[in-house]
Amino acid sequence: MTVADSSVAACTYTAAVAASSTCGPGDMADCKCPAGTKKAMGDGSPSSYTCTACADGEVAALGSSTCTQCGVAKIPNADKSACLDCAAGEVAAQGDTVCTACTAGKKVKSTNDICEACATGSVSASPFASCTACGAGKVPKNDHTVCLSCAPAEIAAVGAQTCTACTSGKKVNSDKTSCEDCAAGEISVAPFATCSSCSVGHIPNNDKSACIQCGTGEAAPPGAHECTACTAGKKVKPDKSACDNCGVGTISVSPFEACTACAVGKVPASDHGSCTNCNNGEVAALGAPACTPCGAGHFPDQSQGACTACATGSVAATGSHTCTACQAGHVPDTSAATCTQCPAGEVSVGGATQCTACTSGKKVGTGSSACEVCPAGLVSTAPFAECTSCGAGKLAKGDRSGCEDCGAGEVAQAGAQSCVACATGKKMNSEKSACDDCSPGEISASPFQQCTACTAGKTPNSDKSNCVTCSAGEVAPVGATQCTACNSGQKVSSDSTTCENCQSSEVSATPFSSCTACSAGTVPKADRSACEPCSSGEVAAAGSTQCSACTSGNEPNTDSSACVATVNPEAQLGGKGNEGSDQ
Repeated sequence: MTVADSSVAACTYTAAVAASSTCGPGDMADCKCPAGTKKAMGDGSPSSYTCTACADGEVAALGSSTCTQCGVAKIPNADKSACLDCAAGEVAAQGDTVCTACTAGKKVKSTNDICEACATGSVSASPFASCTACGAGKVPKNDHTVCLSCAPAEIAAVGAQTCTACTSGKKVNSDKTSCEDCAAGEISVAPFATCSSCSVGHIPNNDKSACIQCGTGEAAPPGAHECTACTAGKKVKPDKSACDNCGVGTISVSPFEACTACAVGKVPASDHGSCTNCNNGEVAALGAPACTPCGAGHFPDQSQGACTACATGSVAATGSHTCTACQAGHVPDTSAATCTQCPAGEVSVGGATQCTACTSGKKVGTGSSACEVCPAGLVSTAPFAECTSCGAGKLAKGDRSGCEDCGAGEVAQAGAQSCVACATGKKMNSEKSACDDCSPGEISASPFQQCTACTAGKTPNSDKSNCVTCSAGEVAPVGATQCTACNSGQKVSSDSTTCENCQSSEVSATPFSSCTACSAGTVPKADRSACEPCSSGEVAAAGSTQCSACTSGNEPNTDSSACVATVNPEAQLGGKGNEGSDQ
C-alpha cells in the first residue's frame, strides 16, 4: 500500500501476521489486524504498529486492539474471532481452548466448568449432561450408565444403591420399594416374592414360614390366622374348615360330637349348650327353635306343646297362660285378646259375647249389666247412656224419650216436673226458667210472654194488666209509672208527655189542660193562674202582659182596652170640643 502522507506511520509486518495482508510493511497507521490478533505499538519507532496473536483461550475480532478470554463452557473458534458454546455433556473452565466431555457415571456440574460424579443410586448416559435416580426396584450398574432391575424377591427404593432381599413372613410390595408383612393367615417361603394362604384346617406358624394343623375340636377356613375352638351348640365340620351350628331346636355339649333335639315345651338356651323351659303362655313342639307365645284368645295346654282356644265370653292376651271371663258391661274384642267396654248406652252380663242397647227413656244401670228406667223429670236419648234433666222452659215427654217446650207464658226450671204460668205484671225470663216482674211503667197481658211500656199519657193500673189514661191536666212520658199534674201557667203538651209553660200573655187554671189569653182590660196574674183587671185609669189590650196608665187629658175607653180623650162638659153643652186620641 502506498504511503500518501509521510506523517502516518506504517504498520510493522511481523511473522505473527505473515498470513494476513491487512497490515503489511509500510502500511498506514489505520490498518486492521486480522482476527485472533490485537493491534499494538511496534518497536518504538514513531507511528510503528504490530499485530500480536491472542493467548490460548482468548479471541479478538478483526481490527480489535484487545483480546478477550472465553467464559465458562466456552472456547475460541478456529480463527479465534469469537467464543463457541460447549456441546451438551461437555465442560470448559474459563480460558480453556477445548471442551471436555463428561463420561459415564458423571454429569456436568452446575458451574459448567467441570464434571462431577452422579449421586448414589443415580446413572448418566450420553451426552452425560445430568444424572437420573434409578426407579423403584432398580439400582445402578457398576459403571453407572444404566439401571438394573432387582431380583424377583428383592426390593430397592428410588435412588437405592443396592437391592435388599425379603425374609420369611414378608413379600415384595407392588412397586418393589419395600418388604411388607404377609396378611394374617399367610406365609412366605424362599425366595419370598409373594405370600400364600394356609389351606383349610391349617394356620401359619409364629414366623409365618410354614402352615401347621389345628388341634382337636378346632377349625380354620382357608387363610385363617388362628384356629377357632367350637363351643356349645356347634361341632367341627368334617373338613375342619369351620364349626357348624347345631340344627334347629338342637343342642350340643362337650366334646361337641353331635347335636340333640330339645323335648316338647323346651327350646335351646342362648348358647345351645342346654334346653330351657318355655315361659308361661308359650309353647314349643319337639325340636322347635324357639318358644312361641299363644295368640290372642288362646292359652297353652298342660305340656306346653300346643295352644287351646278360650271358652266363649273369655279372653286371653297374646302370651297369656290363662283365660279370663269378661265382666258385666264388657265383651271380648274380635280377636278375644281383651275385654272391651260396651259402647255408650249398651249393657251386657258377665261372660256375654255381645252388648245390648238401651231404649228411649232408659239408661245403663249400675254395673252396666242391665238398662234402668229414667227417674221422673229426666229423659234419655241416643245413645241412652245416661238420663239427663230437661233444660229451662222444657218438660220431659210422657215416655221420657225427649223434652218438649212449656206453653206460651209458662216457665220451668231445669229438671222441673211441671210448667208454671206467669201472672199479670210478669213475663218469662230469657231462659224461660222463671217469671220476672215487669219493669216500672210496663204491663203484661195473657199469655204473659213479655212486658210492654205504656204509651205517652198513660200509666199501668195497680196489677199492671192494662194502661190507664191520665186525668185532664196530667202528663206521663212513655214508660212512666204515674201521671204528673201540670201547675198554674202550664198546659199539657200535644203528645201528653210533658207540661209546657203558657205564653207570657196567657193563663191556665184547673185542670190546666190549655192556656187562655187575657181579655181587654185584664192581664195575667204573677202565677198565671188567672187574669186580673187593670187599676183605675189603666188600660190593656186583649192578650197584653201588663196594664198602661192613660196620660193627662185621656181616659180608658169603655172596655179599658185603650185610652181616649176626656170629654169636655162645656163642649158637650156647646156642641164643641176637642176629640181625644188613644194613648
